[in-house]
Amino acid sequence: MSNNKKNLNDRLCSNFSSIKSYSVPEIDCEIKLDGNESPFELHKDIKNEIEDRLLTVDLNRYPDPNVAELKKSVSSFYDLPENNILFGNGSDELIQMLIESYTGKTAAVLVPKPTFSMYRLTSLLLDKTVIEVDLDQNFDIDLDATLRNIEQKDPDLFFFSTPNNPTGNAFSKEKILNILNSTKGLVV
Repeated sequence: MSNNKKNLNDRLCSNFSSIKSYSVPEIDCEIKLDGNESPFELHKDIKNEIEDRLLTVDLNRYPDPNVAELKKSVSSFYDLPENNILFGNGSDELIQMLIESYTGKTAAVLVPKPTFSMYRLTSLLLDKTVIEVDLDQNFDIDLDATLRNIEQKDPDLFFFSTPNNPTGNAFSKEKILNILNSTKGLVV
């Protein structure tokens, strides 16, 4: 190997340098509700039960990738077929799996603006086209603009958070149903 230093910047994906990293501002407050975290500490008995169960886990082995036991339990509890249940290591992994799996025709993902930033960030990292549609004055979906984008750009995938992050409101059920009836793409 030569003494020349490697410059790997020219090996980065072209869209990588234009993407800002995900960040959550630290705000000094008594109760924090913005990070999908519980404001309450786990009860001591629950912590002890978790500790006891961890002692029985073979930490030197990979866990069951199909989480069969958990799937069976959730399937039974909610009376759903097991093949309708998907688990991931947090929402980020599930978002990535959906984007990788359901952007094969137009490679376009439609998201309202503002919304959870990981939809946009993950789409850009995976080199997908992101279509952002501003929310209306009531922080609800702008149905006309969304339907226009469906007609013109045929997005493969849509993300709508309920409650929306960061606005905290639920989107109109009628508007969501209208979008479902107007697109061939997957609405999440």
